Amino acid sequence: MDQKIVQQVKEIVDSRQRFLLQFHLNPDPDSVCSALAFALVLKNLGKEVVVSRGDSALPDFLNILPGQDLVVDKSVSAIDLNNFEVFLILDTSTIERMSAVKINFPASLKTVVIDHHITNPKFGQINLLPDDYPATAQILFELFHLCGWTITPDIAANLFLGLYTDTGGFRFRGTTSDTLAAASNLAQIYPDFPKLLFALMNNNTPAAILYEQSLLESLTVVGGGQVALVGIDYASLRAKGITENDMHDGVASKLISVKDWQIGITLVEVEPGMVKVSLRSRDQDKYDVAKVAAVFGGGGHKAAAGARIAGAYPEAKQQVVDAIHKIYPHLA
Repeated sequence: MDQKIVQQVKEIVDSRQRFLLQFHLNPDPDSVCSALAFALVLKNLGKEVVVSRGDSALPDFLNILPGQDLVVDKSVSAIDLNNFEVFLILDTSTIERMSAVKINFPASLKTVVIDHHITNPKFGQINLLPDDYPATAQILFELFHLCGWTITPDIAANLFLGLYTDTGGFRFRGTTSDTLAAASNLAQIYPDFPKLLFALMNNNTPAAILYEQSLLESLTVVGGGQVALVGIDYASLRAKGITENDMHDGVASKLISVKDWQIGITLVEVEPGMVKVSLRSRDQDKYDVAKVAAVFGGGGHKAAAGARIAGAYPEAKQQVVDAIHKIYPHLA
């Protein structure tokens, strides 16, 4: 981790009073938990803190997390940024993932980006981007220690969940002995972590199961039997009563659990004419799905990436297949 930038972050926190944080689009636990953990650190330092839900609905799992009371049910675009001195933008790979609406930052607002995605273009004024970390939560764990900020049980609970989920339960590449040491330290501070994990992992709605079923029923395998795609259009989502909070990215990961399927893709038309794409790779050295996401202005990691494509579901599906064929011709 770049010690010079760590010091810059510490100086910003020490010298400013009013802070804004946010969840990225379709927030996962690493996004939510990282924002809450840093918000709780700031509160303990006597700062004024607001956490925006971002452009997506409040996630259902928020109600089990310490610090949820700091979250306002407003997008960043609906908040007056002139009321803040610092905008901490965490776990957000691009400015478009921060907000679907173009945000004009006041000249007085300091933007600090802390993220672990290799595709991050450094869109903040200060950018702490050690891309060899498997989760933003692990960056924050080390940052808090380096800055001398106390990790309370509530902060530890959030960091542990962010770390656990973004490493796939410590199964994904990038997980190291340092990751496990961080998890062990956090578990000592918050020993009731199994209860929290159970609540998070068993928080499905009936519609969430229906969503997964609907995706799997649409299964298509292309690329010589190595690329598995599932998807659903907006009309079907509405007809089945599936909402944004019922959707999750786990299906793409489930697809690559099949030993012959090297790339797993979900395409969801989340609103008319806008398709969310999630990509997963079984072997990131052989198939870098961040390259596919980049074709559509998206980003992420070699093993897990995403993008949004303007257009209807069938057309978006064909565009993704064409992009894979262009990048990896042997999968045509």
